Amino acid sequence: MDDVVRRLVAGLEKGMAYVTALVDESLQILWISPSASDLTGWSAHELIGANALEFVHPDDLDGVARLLEAERADPHPYGSDPARVAVNRIRFRMIDGGWRSFDIAANNQCENPEVRGFVFIMSDTTVQRLMDGIYDSMAAGTPVATTAARVAELLSRQTDGSQVTVTLHGMQPITIGKSVPGRSDVIVELAPHGRISVEHASGRPPSEWFVVLAERAAALLDVAVTRHLGEVALRRRLDEKTALISAVSHDLRSPVAAIHLMASLLEDSSDALTVEQRRELARRIGGDARRTSRLLADLTSLDRLLHGSSDLVTQRVSLHGLIGRVLSEADGPDHTVVLVPDAVGHAAVADPVLTERIVDNLVVNALKHTPVGSRIEVSIDVHGDRDLVVHVDDDGPGIAVPMRAALFDAYVRGDETATHPGTGMGLYLVRTFADVQGGSVVCGESPLGGARFSVMLPRWFD
Repeated sequence: MDDVVRRLVAGLEKGMAYVTALVDESLQILWISPSASDLTGWSAHELIGANALEFVHPDDLDGVARLLEAERADPHPYGSDPARVAVNRIRFRMIDGGWRSFDIAANNQCENPEVRGFVFIMSDTTVQRLMDGIYDSMAAGTPVATTAARVAELLSRQTDGSQVTVTLHGMQPITIGKSVPGRSDVIVELAPHGRISVEHASGRPPSEWFVVLAERAAALLDVAVTRHLGEVALRRRLDEKTALISAVSHDLRSPVAAIHLMASLLEDSSDALTVEQRRELARRIGGDARRTSRLLADLTSLDRLLHGSSDLVTQRVSLHGLIGRVLSEADGPDHTVVLVPDAVGHAAVADPVLTERIVDNLVVNALKHTPVGSRIEVSIDVHGDRDLVVHVDDDGPGIAVPMRAALFDAYVRGDETATHPGTGMGLYLVRTFADVQGGSVVCGESPLGGARFSVMLPRWFD
């Protein structure tokens, strides 16, 4: 047998989604692939030796004759590859006496002394239609649920209407077919997106052909899910960029306008202002400038981290010293801000710049959202064997339980923040900067009666 036929037979024997047969010049079946039993019910043993025309519907015999005559008159009209051939549609007799429609292709191998006949390739038209539907779904960008339903329909048909369930993370499971007692599930994983579960008769393993078909359908679905997630992520990034530009432009407008106004007052009204008033204006200009600079630095760090263009610089960080420096620059003259002494002198494995921004954002958040005269405490605690926790507590109004988790999403602000300027980015930055260092942040109730923000970081061991 020549190499072309040998490769074709080897591939189809291992489970392609159709049947291949070798027939002699009188159309007696010399060999047929084991997948015949999956598509027709007949075993290969029952078909070998029979004449292929015995299984073709009488009304379709003329079509087969025309196909064979075309092949005899012009051998290999589509080249020497037996898989590239003309196709005709016929009805084939099933083992139960019914008829099923197949696409049949013939390739003339009569000149091949090892075959002296034809190679037939027969595929279920319904299977092909369903598979084409899956491709069409992907090409048209239809919802993933539509593609998943078509995959379930395809596999259910291959198991005589058995129940098929496609489970994708974040979506309701899609189930097609009827559950039959006593059947076991064949699982095809779509890691990490989900799985396909197909009921199959117990005591008989699924054919290799069916497994290959299931894996092929699963691979197509996996591509569809991956593309869908990519599109969702792209839309989310575009939405975030749009919201970020809007929020930051709004947040920068106020301090820039204030700096401009106060600078004008200093320049134009120097004789009318007392020394104390000039100092106060200068202090406010400096404060607004520092806040604006910190915001821009935070957003730059965030963008670099999220796009993988910035490397973390993790090292031994003395939390007590770092927090002390942050609090020394905190602008909260109307609050009491206290660093609870850390007698042990705990150190974290952290990026000092990002950790400083975490603490600063939490302290600024507490200053913004607590009444004048409130108390803010920053403390360090040990969590388990390997982690440290920085707590920022206040005695303000606290945060309602339903709001706590959402506070760390971008552009989310609490109910009491309407009068406070800001983008709603501060706590999102805290969460992101903690996550990239292998830490986390949560919001809860403070022993002082208000809110407690707790940041967990890996502990440094000398």
